[in-house]
Amino acid sequence: MTTKLVITAALKAELPTDWLRANQIPVLVYNKWANVAPKALQEEVGDAGIVVVITGVGPLRSQACAHWIKSVFPAVLYLVNIGSAGGLDKGFLGQWVTPKAVASENGTCIQIDVRLPFAWPVHLKRHIGGKLLSVAQPVFGALPEDWKPYQFVDMEAAAQAEVFKPLGIAFHLVKYITDDSSQTAKQQFKTALKTVRSELEQIFNTGLVLTETSVIQPEKKTVPITVVIPVYNRAHYIEACLQSVLNQTQAPQEIIVVDDASEEHLESALKPFRERITLIKNEINQGVSSSRNLGIQQAKSPWLAFLDSDDHWHPEKLANQWAFHQSYPFYQISQNGEMWIRHGIRVNPKHYHTKPEGWIWSLSLQRCLISPSAVMIKKSLFAQMGLFDESLRACEDYDLWLRITREYVVGLVDDLTVVKQGGHEDQLSMRYSAMDRFRVHALLKALEKEDDSEYRTELIAMIRKKATILLNGYRKRQNHQEIEKYERLLVNI
Repeated sequence: MTTKLVITAALKAELPTDWLRANQIPVLVYNKWANVAPKALQEEVGDAGIVVVITGVGPLRSQACAHWIKSVFPAVLYLVNIGSAGGLDKGFLGQWVTPKAVASENGTCIQIDVRLPFAWPVHLKRHIGGKLLSVAQPVFGALPEDWKPYQFVDMEAAAQAEVFKPLGIAFHLVKYITDDSSQTAKQQFKTALKTVRSELEQIFNTGLVLTETSVIQPEKKTVPITVVIPVYNRAHYIEACLQSVLNQTQAPQEIIVVDDASEEHLESALKPFRERITLIKNEINQGVSSSRNLGIQQAKSPWLAFLDSDDHWHPEKLANQWAFHQSYPFYQISQNGEMWIRHGIRVNPKHYHTKPEGWIWSLSLQRCLISPSAVMIKKSLFAQMGLFDESLRACEDYDLWLRITREYVVGLVDDLTVVKQGGHEDQLSMRYSAMDRFRVHALLKALEKEDDSEYRTELIAMIRKKATILLNGYRKRQNHQEIEKYERLLVNI
């Protein structure tokens, strides 16, 4: 089965089931499906990228359901436990919360990734912090002494975290605090259920639905995407590049070409395409980051795809990627697989270049794992995360992806529809030596803004690693200015 996101809730009454059904998101009640044959389950779920599972109440049932989820949805990447919880601190009543840790009565405590794999409504506040205790039996009235270290209580979260975390499945948690565990908790819970369902509908509508739809035109289906192509010289590449976009089985709504003050005459190469493209010309050469940023700012579509002028796409590239986002609408960014060509010969990427999917920030610290020519990204992400850094002469994409992957999951369309041409002299990787110096700059920027101690530790470790490699290289070349710079950095970091 192709399900990648499973949402669990203890009770059906907590969920906007009408909304889920209307949006073709299957809702499975665990105790009804636990012993059903896989074939029947497949018929019920189909190719749904998102499934909601009602676990039932209590840690034992919740844990059994977690094992069942893993067995019947082997492709699952993200598990989000969502619903209601009690507040041991009355100050959280009526709020959505994500604790930083969950604990069970047997003493285990598990750290929680407070990010969510889907977008959260801007107008709904979500408190991040505190600890949640999962218990077998609720207590109403006077609370036990050993509950004092906790701010929230439920009956399911810890049991699920204990199953999914060791398997490497991203476990996430968001709860609405319906009651304060006092004598009136049951009535508080019932009163709050309507609000829970209403606000969950808003949350799901924001994060689980692809609101932009394709436009049907007489010739072919058009997808709501602007393709941005920066070009500097490369007249001999741009024709194949543009033709590959025009050959798409699902055409983009807009193609923007940004000519970054080319020294070559591009007019003749672009002339056959002028009626199909929007051409922006820079008066002076400003670099690829500036060109991409101009395209982003001018784009009229809600989604963007980039294509470097020396690369090209197979005809089904955009169609495959758009279909992926329809199946997995919680992704704000994805990329396709690539075929690499060097000096006209196909080469196989190294294993460490394998494109990952999901929360890839830690993996992205070492090297850039997202290719601009393969990306499809929601335009609104740039308003939140910023544009390409125009001060960086290279590794501008590494810098941007670090910012985005810190907060968002990345999808992967497992095809080979992007053809990357390499080995020619005007590539940035050929133009600049010691590329890690640009990555160190990006890492230092990230460190300056990072306030989470675990992420800071990873950033510092990678800065030290890359700075040491650079320092050793500069020592061999006896570049005293750079030696002093990186020795000082390693002392101060």
